[in-house]
Amino acid sequence: MIFGIILGFLSVVIAALGIIFAISLSKRTDRLIEKEDARAKELIKEMHDSLDKDAERVERMIQEGRRETKEMIEEGRRETRELISYICSLIAADGEKTRELIRTSR
Repeated sequence: MIFGIILGFLSVVIAALGIIFAISLSKRTDRLIEKEDARAKELIKEMHDSLDKDAERVERMIQEGRRETKEMIEEGRRETRELISYICSLIAADGEKTRELIRTSR
């Protein structure tokens, strides 16, 4: 009889310890999950910020490339106008002689 009471009491103690262990493990798991969630959110935020900076840098590079292209086109047009003006002045100054030089250079 005493043996039965002792076994009953020990089984209640073991069950209580099992419940306490399960609760403790659950709380520790919840804390770990919260920490990992915070780390994941921080990493996502850092990546988002980095992508925003990269997008801004790429946009600046595109704008700079467009500006440089426009400058090059304008420079080419200016040089073409100067060349045409120079050829016209040569033709006006020495008409027949210049025409002959142009024909022979082809």
